[in-house]
Amino acid sequence: GRARVVHVPGPRPDGPAPPLGHDACTDPRSGLPGVLLRMLDADGRELYAERRRGGRLLEPRLVPGAHTVEISACLRPRTAGRWTLGVAGFGRMSLALDGRPLLAGDFPPPTDDPAVVHVNPPAQYAGADLAVGQDALLVAR
Repeated sequence: GRARVVHVPGPRPDGPAPPLGHDACTDPRSGLPGVLLRMLDADGRELYAERRRGGRLLEPRLVPGAHTVEISACLRPRTAGRWTLGVAGFGRMSLALDGRPLLAGDFPPPTDDPAVVHVNPPAQYAGADLAVGQDALLVAR
């Protein structure tokens, strides 16, 4: 018999999705590779901002008065179709694509084990259709 093997880049089906890398997105403010990390006060005012190389952020710096951590990125899809997008952590979290909510909720930590809480926090996922050549603004809070 004959067989044809095809491959599509993506995360392993048996593990968590990889963090967003600088090769797939740009900081929406500067246009440079990476993501924009912002700390907001309770009224949504920016207290601090910096560009990071990717979406894996361990223990962002503490900013007095900070209420919300926001990570945003302009996605540059190289493959069209249904994408699985997510945010990892716990507490009140949301994920929006081009201003459309993909997920929102209060996600309590499943354990107080520091390895889970700080190194491998649980992730929440949602799907969205993306097209090649159409950048999309992804915002996680």
